[in-house]
Amino acid sequence: MEQDIQIGLVGDEIMYEGQIIRVADEFDAITSKRQYKTHIGVVDTLKILIQNSKPGPKSKKIQKGFFKVAVGKNNKKIVQKLIEIVAEDTEYEIYIKAKHLEHIKNEIKRYTDAFKYYEKAEKENKESKKEYYTEYAKGYLIRGEEYEQIPIYLKESEEAYKKRADEIENLRQEYKVIRKLKV
Repeated sequence: MEQDIQIGLVGDEIMYEGQIIRVADEFDAITSKRQYKTHIGVVDTLKILIQNSKPGPKSKKIQKGFFKVAVGKNNKKIVQKLIEIVAEDTEYEIYIKAKHLEHIKNEIKRYTDAFKYYEKAEKENKESKKEYYTEYAKGYLIRGEEYEQIPIYLKESEEAYKKRADEIENLRQEYKVIRKLKV
């Protein structure tokens, strides 16, 4: 690909595979978070790729029939396809996170039920009833979970739920913007 550009090839003169690799490479380089730079968001990266697909004032011109046409650094069809793929990927990510959100919601319900009996056990003065409520609360726990940690489990689950819900909302907003992008 670099050789194609170095020898003066532009636009359709460059092999199609090379054009695809260029766009994919550029997308990866911009969105990747590396130790020496921060990453740029997907939407901003797509906007950069769209801008690079438009001819600039110093763009080389290629022969198209009887006319010479200025071309951008990136092939518009490839950038448009990348936008579609990123939109599908974002949609799938929303779906997966929503499924996980359902799981967290079930966990919150389980911990809430356990917490009711945890509180009753903590407030109870009679040892027999206290033991009853303690065992009942333990019935909601799964292997490896500890009775004393029930309030912490509930709090962490609620925080995780809020965090995931915020992530999904951000992804939905990003998805709307991606769908509106045009090359």
